[in-house]
Amino acid sequence: MSGPTPATPADPADPSDPSDLAHPPRVPHVPHVPHVPGLPEIGQRASIRLFEPEGGYRDLLGILESPTTIRKKDGSLITFDPGRIFLWKVVPPK
Repeated sequence: MSGPTPATPADPADPSDPSDLAHPPRVPHVPHVPHVPGLPEIGQRASIRLFEPEGGYRDLLGILESPTTIRKKDGSLITFDPGRIFLWKVVPPK
């Protein structure tokens, strides 16, 4: 008797077959950030977590001066790429 061999649990799924719902494609988990800091958040204290190109994350905490800059408590002004934001939130003043 010939015909297709049934798949076994040890067989990998065909990643090109979208109908294989038992084996969805693996993608990294990225939370949905509804928007990036904008005009309503300027002047508020914010915490921003950025993706680093080399891997990992970098955190910024300070007063949002513009949608792309934050002033740290030491007075330094940091410019960041909003496209690299992983998470952000407005935090209460200290």
